[in-house]
Amino acid sequence: HLYGKVKLTWFEEIFEEYHFISL
Repeated sequence: HLYGKVKLTWFEEIFEEYHFISL
């Protein structure tokens, strides 16, 4: 994902996906 002006790192990307799935 593009988050604002910076690209999320792979860790943040994965963390976000897992957080979304856990919801």
